[in-house]
Amino acid sequence: MGDYQKALSYYQEALKISQQIGDKAMKGSILNNIGFIYDRIQDNQKTLGLLSRSFENQLADRT
Repeated sequence: MGDYQKALSYYQEALKISQQIGDKAMKGSILNNIGFIYDRIQDNQKTLGLLSRSFENQLADRT
């Protein structure tokens, strides 16, 4: 479980950076990766929420 927590910490930092620079595609990708981690630790509610946000950000970047 420790490796997942460490990965989440790094992804949270990357998420802040993507928000600061306004890169929605990168933000979507990071949210997707965070969602994958929550899937691995079997937190389905967080997984679905993050994947939904990921999809929205990636779509927003294409318009």
